[in-house]
Amino acid sequence: MLIELPKRYEQHLTQLAAQSGQTNSEYLVALLDHALKMRSYVDVLTPKKTQPQDSLMAVQGLLKHRHIDGLAYQNQLRDEWE
Repeated sequence: MLIELPKRYEQHLTQLAAQSGQTNSEYLVALLDHALKMRSYVDVLTPKKTQPQDSLMAVQGLLKHRHIDGLAYQNQLRDEWE
């Protein structure tokens, strides 16, 4: 695969590659490899957004053991915020 870089990037790439003792191609491959690894880490570490219905299903029956009226409990919580 060939890629064409704007001159300003090409000059910067050549400078960075020379500092690391690599050719432009080697440096670019290493850079892309690093970027893909970082993307993988971000994907793994970023919490997935759940759909509201999934969240509701996750808490279904959570208060069952308390034997209380859910609406009364909801109103009690809301009163605390007022």
